[in-house]
Amino acid sequence: MLFHAQQAAEKLIKAVLSLNAVAYRRTHDLVELGDLAARNGFAVPIDRALLVRLGPYGVEFRYLGVKAPKISLEEAEAAIEAMLAWARQTLENGEPAAEPGQVRIRE
Repeated sequence: MLFHAQQAAEKLIKAVLSLNAVAYRRTHDLVELGDLAARNGFAVPIDRALLVRLGPYGVEFRYLGVKAPKISLEEAEAAIEAMLAWARQTLENGEPAAEPGQVRIRE
């Protein structure tokens, strides 16, 4: 479940970035993606500390044997519900920040 929560958060942030023509590097780092979204006017609706705790479930916990931080299923579910609502609102109500094919990069 927590792997899927990490993946959902990652994909939702990347969807908002992509559909607003914000380039990002190939990464699973939720903090990096969240910071990039915020710098481009799309503040992620969950606490940065939770992004830090969810992050290891994507790669480190699964492949590198790193001990994963404690996150309750309820906390993960609430976070993903907030992220999903944020992404829907951003994508439905917002206008693309650039014309199709014109990528905006702000590092």
